[in-house]
Amino acid sequence: HGRRRAELGFADELGRLEHEADVAQDAFAKALFGMEEDIKPASLMMWGKIANKIGDVANHAEKTGNRLRLFFAQ
Repeated sequence: HGRRRAELGFADELGRLEHEADVAQDAFAKALFGMEEDIKPASLMMWGKIANKIGDVANHAEKTGNRLRLFFAQ
């Protein structure tokens, strides 16, 4: 049971970290668009895409943690 608790704790930690990534992504987007007068439009779009991709990675990690939780619950 100790190992199972460790895996479930890992899944919980992934969820928490994914939320932190969402908060950081929102803050980054606000800062980025606050500088839109100083950044070329193409650079602004590219940085936005990069931020979205990082958010996608965090979302996939959380989904994987949730799947692991289901696997270990069996």
